[in-house]
Amino acid sequence: MKFPSWTEVEPLKQSKKNSAWLQKWLTSAIGESVHVTPVLALPGWFVEKPKPGIVRVYNGKIPQFLTKIYVGPVLSDTLIQRIAHQLEQRCRDVEPTGYQK
Repeated sequence: MKFPSWTEVEPLKQSKKNSAWLQKWLTSAIGESVHVTPVLALPGWFVEKPKPGIVRVYNGKIPQFLTKIYVGPVLSDTLIQRIAHQLEQRCRDVEPTGYQK
């Protein structure tokens, strides 16, 4: 990544490393191969992509960009539910407080 006065590679390396870990964990937790694409958001920065890379980089202003990434076959509703359940079990450590009856 090239910024006005410096070049940075660590966030790209970390994105690749984290996506590899997530892919391995989800595949193990679900018992089915799951592909994970690394994405790096840089809010407020103009993002120019001269060539496609492994890590998808965007500025956060156009979230529809994420729906245009083709990474393989479309996931079934059942697989999406299984992935969501595993993520919920792993990541939810507080009760939601946004909505109360």
